[in-house]
Amino acid sequence: MLTNEQHQVMARFIKDNNGGDIEDYIDVSESTTEPMENFDGRNFAEWSDCDTDPVDGFPAFFFRDVQSAKGKRRVNLWVVDFGTVRGIYQL
Repeated sequence: MLTNEQHQVMARFIKDNNGGDIEDYIDVSESTTEPMENFDGRNFAEWSDCDTDPVDGFPAFFFRDVQSAKGKRRVNLWVVDFGTVRGIYQL
């Protein structure tokens, strides 16, 4: 589960790439303990663009048009590595 501070970091990251206001994204992120390597693009069928700039010092990925497997719908995916937990948002 993400802390309030981690939700704030995720919200700023999503807003910077998606527009809108930080408040629009405060409670939309999920969390996982899956390793960050599962989100580095190697496990995806396709993706069109990836931004890997850190967010507030935390390793992060923003993928455009990710297709996790052939036949699945494409989404944009935001992932931030907070150490023991990863914050995830997809749209």
